[in-house]
Amino acid sequence: QASTDAGTGGESCLAMTGGVTYTVLQDAIDAAGALGSVYVASGTCYETLSVARSVTLTGGWSRAFPSLRLAPGSPSIIDALGVGRVISISKPTQSPTDVVVKLDGLVLTGGDATGLGGGSGAVDVGGAVYATGVDLTIRNCVISGSVATTSPSRTGWGGAVGTNACVKVLLEGTTLTGNTANSRATGNGGAFADYRSRSVVLRMNVIEDNVAGAAGTGRGGGIWVSSVGAAPQNRILLQGNTLLSNTAAVDGTGYGGGLFSAGVEGLAVEGDRYQGNEATANGTGYGGAVALDGGRVT
Repeated sequence: QASTDAGTGGESCLAMTGGVTYTVLQDAIDAAGALGSVYVASGTCYETLSVARSVTLTGGWSRAFPSLRLAPGSPSIIDALGVGRVISISKPTQSPTDVVVKLDGLVLTGGDATGLGGGSGAVDVGGAVYATGVDLTIRNCVISGSVATTSPSRTGWGGAVGTNACVKVLLEGTTLTGNTANSRATGNGGAFADYRSRSVVLRMNVIEDNVAGAAGTGRGGGIWVSSVGAAPQNRILLQGNTLLSNTAAVDGTGYGGGLFSAGVEGLAVEGDRYQGNEATANGTGYGGAVALDGGRVT
């Protein structure tokens, strides 16, 4: 779904790939060649995007294509307006090579993955960004105001970002704020959730004011990682992140206001700062900063 409605300051969606400009970002993504780059100008794209090929999306560019001069302080916003995820990323089953996707310098907001699935059972994954089976890098972005699910009968994973069985995940220099895994019931990972990816690195991010579950059980107000039922081949590194004022459960039982890890054998935490996180606001809580359920951490 896409729109060319004007964005902030009257600036509509504008992107370029291969020397051609587009007013619909999905069209630019579809037109990009193998390992192609899409440059997104300042302004707002009201879209829900689908990516199933290797591509790099870079935001913050001047609208004076093709000069490609960065425009400091001029955000490239992709707003899903609450009608779906901002970006869904997957590897086609017939693809003989890895799908490598990079997002850099974008503002992603307004995502809602209710009913879209992404995990086993009644689970909705990744309010703003969902990725499965790919090599994903997110750098220098802001991801806010998104929700994995609003359904009381489903579980939400990753209010901002949800990754499932990816080859590699790198989240670096990004701010995740004001996201919710489940706004009505049980949720895991208010900002970020990963399930069974082989390699996950979160480095130098700010993760603030996110909520895992509004009611019921909440795990990981900021981050939730799990390898339950998987072979112990995964490696997860959390390095230099700042986790502030995240909540695992608002009304209910909460585990890990900042971080919850389940069954991860290769979890390493280096230089993270946890401040003002809470396991629960109104209920029984375990681990205001961190809670672990099996696995090993260094």
